[in-house]
Amino acid sequence: MRVAKYCYKVLPDGMRERSRPIVWETCQQMGVHIMKGVLARDHVQLFLSMPSTLSLAGVMHRSKGHPSHRIQME
Repeated sequence: MRVAKYCYKVLPDGMRERSRPIVWETCQQMGVHIMKGVLARDHVQLFLSMPSTLSLAGVMHRSKGHPSHRIQME
């Protein structure tokens, strides 16, 4: 099993709770269904069901980048 050398705690509890509805809302807007998701202190895991018309890279960029940007602006 591979483990990251540096696992920084970038999502404290308050930020994690604020990120959850933003990620859900962003995925809903794209027509992506979150089958299972985990927002841990040092990483985010998403198991998604998405239309074949969307690219995986684009969905990941919007579902993780958009919430990050919104929280940083707050």
